[in-house]
Amino acid sequence: MVEVKYFIPNKSRMVVSLLGDKDVRNMHQIHVNLNAPVIELVVSHIPCLIEAADVVIDMRDSGPSQNVECSCRSKFFSKGSLSNFGRVVEETRAAIEEQPSQRNSLDAWKTSIEGVGPEFNDVETLRDTIRNFCIANCRDFVFVKNDRLRLTVECAYEGCEWRIHASRLGNQESFAIKKMNSQHTCGRGLQVRSHPKASKRWVSNIVKEKLQDMPLYRPTNIVKDIRREYGVELPYHQAWHGKEVAMKDLYGHRSKSYDRIC
Repeated sequence: MVEVKYFIPNKSRMVVSLLGDKDVRNMHQIHVNLNAPVIELVVSHIPCLIEAADVVIDMRDSGPSQNVECSCRSKFFSKGSLSNFGRVVEETRAAIEEQPSQRNSLDAWKTSIEGVGPEFNDVETLRDTIRNFCIANCRDFVFVKNDRLRLTVECAYEGCEWRIHASRLGNQESFAIKKMNSQHTCGRGLQVRSHPKASKRWVSNIVKEKLQDMPLYRPTNIVKDIRREYGVELPYHQAWHGKEVAMKDLYGHRSKSYDRIC
């Protein structure tokens, strides 16, 4: 059996196990997000391997058509373990090389609403989509109607004709956009990098997946990453509150966790 782990490329030096394709994709994305050009692996062959192998995968200057440089520093492999070791490294490298260039979320959000017709699983999904759409396009909005049956939003600038109206589909939970005026007649968007709809809940949705791999993900890094990836300037306290909301969603309330331990 071969066990593969990697180091989170920050001061914590936290070790995370690779158990499947999703873990490999997460590993690659973490290193991209942290601008870390090198992936450091620990490969252990159990029970025959006497000493683990340190593997370094160098991602510098490696695009979709280029090879990822791979080297290892290892000692005392038992018979047969080298073939397993090489296979794991090659599979990991192949997974990284084949990883498609993911479209930035901000670009996807800009065209997430294009007109009448799209359906959404529930009203919460629709609200999140409208919020992301407006953040990506540097626009603000206000709710005119916002309940479990109907949702209507307008541009925050008075007199602007931009408007979206959606309603519930029969007895289902899903919603569909029924009317939309996509033209902003106000002629202007937000002139600042901060956004009034970048709430702590929005921040928590952004960082939740990263926190599963990096529990020590700091608010200062959240501020930097959201500025770089989404063009939104967050105050420190908003990043801190967003992280707290995400941690509560992932692991429950701290006081309740302490009660369970006791």
